Amino acid sequence: MKYWNRTLSYLKRNGPVDTFWAIAERKDETGMDQWQRRTKSYGHEIKKQQLLFPVINLSPEVLEKAEGGCFKSPVLTDDKHPVCVSIVVPAYETKKEYFCQMIESVLAQTYINWQLVIADASESERLSKAAASYADPRITYVHLTMNEGISDNTNAGIPHAYGDYIGFLDHDDILAPDALSEVVKCITKTGALMVYTDEDKVSADLSERFEPNIKPAFNLDLLLTNNYICHFTVVEAGLMKKLGFRYEYDGAQDYDMILRAVLGIEWERTEESERKGGGPGFGMFPADYFRSKVGHVPRILYHWRAHENSTADNPDTKRYAYEAGKRALEDFYAQLDWDTEVRNTKHLGFYETTYYPDLFSVRKDVWGICGRSIRHGRVSEGPVLGGVKLFEGMNYHYSGYLHRAALPFDVDKAPAHLIRTREGEQITGERKAGGRLLYQPGFLVRDKRSGK
Repeated sequence: MKYWNRTLSYLKRNGPVDTFWAIAERKDETGMDQWQRRTKSYGHEIKKQQLLFPVINLSPEVLEKAEGGCFKSPVLTDDKHPVCVSIVVPAYETKKEYFCQMIESVLAQTYINWQLVIADASESERLSKAAASYADPRITYVHLTMNEGISDNTNAGIPHAYGDYIGFLDHDDILAPDALSEVVKCITKTGALMVYTDEDKVSADLSERFEPNIKPAFNLDLLLTNNYICHFTVVEAGLMKKLGFRYEYDGAQDYDMILRAVLGIEWERTEESERKGGGPGFGMFPADYFRSKVGHVPRILYHWRAHENSTADNPDTKRYAYEAGKRALEDFYAQLDWDTEVRNTKHLGFYETTYYPDLFSVRKDVWGICGRSIRHGRVSEGPVLGGVKLFEGMNYHYSGYLHRAALPFDVDKAPAHLIRTREGEQITGERKAGGRLLYQPGFLVRDKRSGK
């Protein structure tokens, strides 16, 4: 029934032609792109124990360091545990089973230098008793006297975080046991100020996994179409405490925060450039700088529980969230003084941006745009990202994996005849490394080759 309701909603928004192609894409395996084919088999039934792992208890020697049953600083910082990650969870009358599974997924982390901050706005004592039953000094329980929404509830937990980095976990979701270990590896290797992982969705009873979100390395322009980063994300504590969450963007508060984190990292680059005698260049967003400052762990380490009350399972009920995301993106552009217009696309939660007077005039970081070559109704050539030849063989009417064929985003390279550059600009290797090649979905080239 829910799929029928989604189809009907799509029909009302976009009309019969687009709906026809959307339905055809779900069923036509021969017309899928490589991303779609790679994830098609994902979601076979799995056993619960493959998501829930045994709790890892601290040694008595470490437990002795707790004061009043709770740590006030990182539990153990040494060569093996160089970074403390505080995980903040806003909670409100969560189903006890989901809440306990969330806690146990943190207690099962193979990396032990963490803190779990639970900011609970529940009126009942159910969650406070559940949290207390674990008696782990790395858990900081904060009772909130009022439920003021997800942004303010999360903000109330952030001051209690003593970690070097702060991450966020929904009150009914689950982390893979090596999530923190992999995130810390990325931090220590790159010095990133923000790190995110891949994710998937799980059924309410944890019996199925589906809709894997396989993400690219930091991709500014993909972020400007939707919050592809989402879960699991950690941000350097100093930066995160400056940012906080804004209640005006509830529903898309994480998207707003991530966009402002990117702005904060850009400001850091600007200040660093000025100290070295360079020009400010704010708004350039050099690709080579962001590769080290925004890290990506290409593994599914976060499981987003889908049930009748969650956005994961019922996106049509969250229209306010999509409008909040649109306003967050508009604010991002306003901070940069870019003249733009943001519009919703036919895909809920995805946006398109028009630049005035044009893209090349506004986006100095973009050195070229590229498109796809179409032959016999299918994509014959396209750009490359992460070693994947994008969209080859796909029906050009289809939107592709997570609608990426219908969205602009940064790519690594493309065939020369599919690229357009700024008039009169000489494209050097340095320019390519520091700038961006931007895929544009409307840029189509008819392939007139004869052949099979």
